[in-house]
Amino acid sequence: MTTRDLIALSREDALLAAVLIAPLAILALDASPARAGGAVLRQQGVDQPVLAEVADLDLVITMGDASSALTDGRNIEIPWMDGVHQGALELTVYRTVDGPTGTEVQSVTVDGAEHGAMLYEGADADVLRRQLAEDLHDPAPLAGWGKPLLAIGPLAVQPGSWSPRIEVTSSVPHSPRGTMKGLALSPDWSHGTYGSMSVSVQATTEAQLRALYAPFDALNLIREDGHSVTATANSYGRAADLPFELLLSTGDEPIRLDLLPFRYSADDGGFVAALLSATADAGDDAVQPRDIVICLDRSGSMDGQKIQQAKQAISEVLGGLSPQDHVAVVSYAATADTASDQALPASSANIDELTAYVSDIIADGGTNIGDALETGFDLLPQVAGHPRYIILLTDGLATEGATATEDILDIARAHSELGARIFTFGVGWDVNTYLLDQLAKETGGEAIYITPGASVSLAIASFFERVASPILGSPVLNLSAFGASDAYPTELPDLYAGQTAVVVSRYTQPGSGVAIVHGLSGGAVEAHYYDVELPTLALTEGYVPRLWATRHVGNLLHDLKLGLVGEEILQGVLAVAGRWGIETDFTYFSVDEAGDSEMSYSDVPTDQYGSVAVATSSSLDAESRADEYGGGGSSQDARVRFAWDRTLVFQSGAYADTTLDANPAWTDLHLFSEAYFALLVQEVDLDLPAFLALGTSLRFEHFGRSFRITDVELFEPAEPGQSPPAQSVSTPAPLPAAVPTVSVGVGYFGDAPPAGVDVPDLDTHTTPPTKPAAGCAGGGSGTG
Repeated sequence: MTTRDLIALSREDALLAAVLIAPLAILALDASPARAGGAVLRQQGVDQPVLAEVADLDLVITMGDASSALTDGRNIEIPWMDGVHQGALELTVYRTVDGPTGTEVQSVTVDGAEHGAMLYEGADADVLRRQLAEDLHDPAPLAGWGKPLLAIGPLAVQPGSWSPRIEVTSSVPHSPRGTMKGLALSPDWSHGTYGSMSVSVQATTEAQLRALYAPFDALNLIREDGHSVTATANSYGRAADLPFELLLSTGDEPIRLDLLPFRYSADDGGFVAALLSATADAGDDAVQPRDIVICLDRSGSMDGQKIQQAKQAISEVLGGLSPQDHVAVVSYAATADTASDQALPASSANIDELTAYVSDIIADGGTNIGDALETGFDLLPQVAGHPRYIILLTDGLATEGATATEDILDIARAHSELGARIFTFGVGWDVNTYLLDQLAKETGGEAIYITPGASVSLAIASFFERVASPILGSPVLNLSAFGASDAYPTELPDLYAGQTAVVVSRYTQPGSGVAIVHGLSGGAVEAHYYDVELPTLALTEGYVPRLWATRHVGNLLHDLKLGLVGEEILQGVLAVAGRWGIETDFTYFSVDEAGDSEMSYSDVPTDQYGSVAVATSSSLDAESRADEYGGGGSSQDARVRFAWDRTLVFQSGAYADTTLDANPAWTDLHLFSEAYFALLVQEVDLDLPAFLALGTSLRFEHFGRSFRITDVELFEPAEPGQSPPAQSVSTPAPLPAAVPTVSVGVGYFGDAPPAGVDVPDLDTHTTPPTKPAAGCAGGGSGTG
């Protein structure tokens, strides 16, 4: 069924057709994340309709180079309503047709049967949106102003007994997003949560597929080859007023650099997410040999299933190593033991010898972590330049040798010149999270915790699968030409074939410049140069500053866990979390007795070991490494709204922008007045509807003006006789013409700097590599 076939209406659609008949051409659409779809319930005999919520959302996406086939399936929850037995219920589902010119709705089904629908466009769509907003007494439908609107129904429904399933299949051309491209599915008009959300993606491209990225959802990726990736995402209780976006990039560069910027004003500066993707089609000569030392805890507490699973996993890992790799195994209890006096090439004979050694390990005795690390460092080859990994697995506290946390950390610090990343695996609750966290953090590794009952072998196997094919070791992204700072992660992981690393940074100098990615390859420094443009104004990717803030807050909370309690750190947490609406296990919006929301903080536990310590470390690690902004599910109850990078919290009867000055000069508008709609129409290109759609009473800043939207029907005077503020509509603000807008772009120069352009010396790598100096963030910025 094509778009034009949708005119074939069912009998139920006749009511809708009588209201408005519209042409069926698809307009060009902005892909910005706006609340642009909803399920509207009308009850016979009741004037005001209500919004139903989506119980379950299922997305099936087949993605190509230039377009995607999208099937959007929703189960609509039909609530009980007042007086439900006094009148019949009718449900109409509205969806904005997301995508640019050329988007085509191909079919609509209700409970699996093809169903008629009506497509409104242009002025007809906006008339309907305005009518819906006024009927609902909710401006949410206004977010899609100027865009086509699909209406399915009305359908006769019964409360509590039927959850109709609506499926819309569309062909959607991709829209540019930074240097990437993809699609954005507008969120629901309701501010509730989905019971469940399931996403299935098959992406296949002609050019090499480099990155597949969902800014709001964690994708589980399986790369089939250099041109094909499958992905899934599953969540429960996900905020319905967040969009779903899916972006991809293609290209043949050895290291692909993609940029997703956000910048509203020079005062705030800019934010940019940089995605670094190593080629998936790398030949054997491009994959770097690894130097690996595996330190296995064989203390008595490991006896039983834990030691058996660990031995099985290590044996499988050994069998999968490349002959160019060097590997050693250390088993430790009261003392450390090893099968060889140095890491051995991963030849068949050596792997057989190491596998036999692992098979004979017996769990017994105490735990000497310090001796294990000292032995592991001594086994690393002296030839520098290879990616170096020490894998430390333990299920307990240090009881032999050096037992103090700082003493063991000092052992690792004394060998920092070797440039080895330490990856710690803590099994169970009785592990020293301070030690394991810091060993990983100080060396650019990762702390992985395996809770009781979870599979040790699966955790080890999954880790080695991730680090199978390093292409560039100890990478550094240099954006110093743009005044970049405060980059996360502070030290990038190695870049692996077919995988993507996400760096988030601030920048102060938009315009053109040279970006550099450099790291270690074949024992020498390898550099890649890029011609980059970062914009003065970019509003679409509002999640980028929130992602930066999520990582920033996660790192500050980690400092609090380490006992670095100070008013400065705590105020920093509250300021950043409140400004960008970052909810974690320890920062959250709460509602007081007056109904006002505020950012609150609960103390971070400083336990070193035990279930609380492990859970805290795992939670903070997830925040500080987050690659997507998932929003806060609890914010739905705490009355919080989002637009662009703004957070509006409910205060004194209105949703108030956290960036507002204390006593601004207000531009006043009454909800749904003619002046309100006139300004909405005049400034639709400035995305003003995205703000107006957030609520009936609002306070927010928009291009230099502070708006106060007042719901005069619900106005409650602060003192007797007080009237709503009179409207004072200011002149519409143009885009800041004094500062030229620069589009975002990345061009690959190759492995040599462009002629005539000054670039910084690549002195952050030595042989062996050392940690970058302060001011040159290994993860994203600085002077290089």
